Amino acid sequence: MNGRMSRLLLPLAAAFALAVFPADAQQDTAGQMLSACKAIPAAQSGTGEVRLPTDFYTGYCWGAFSSLQSATTSKDWRGRQQFDACVPPQTTRMQLIAAFTHYAGNHPEQMEKDYFGVALDAFKDAFPCSRK
Repeated sequence: MNGRMSRLLLPLAAAFALAVFPADAQQDTAGQMLSACKAIPAAQSGTGEVRLPTDFYTGYCWGAFSSLQSATTSKDWRGRQQFDACVPPQTTRMQLIAAFTHYAGNHPEQMEKDYFGVALDAFKDAFPCSRK
């Protein structure tokens, strides 16, 4: 490839990358996640078995809360919770999703905020840390 061709392709490639990967990618809002998670709290049967709908949104919610479950139940190198919520390690993903959907349903003013922060607020509410 000659020098002139590479000088033309570089700006074109950069413009393409900016169009495909915007710098300020929109985060999912609490309202969007609440909508994606709406079928999950009702999916648990009386036997404790979970039968989730097999659709994209349910899978998206389940995956998002898998990450939240790992983040909120892990401890730092000193053995301390990493967030202000003290989620017990035995807490199920269903319990986390139920805490989020309950909290989000009662706080419509937070529907446009990033779901991660609203979920942390929900966990702080549902699993407060005891002050020593």
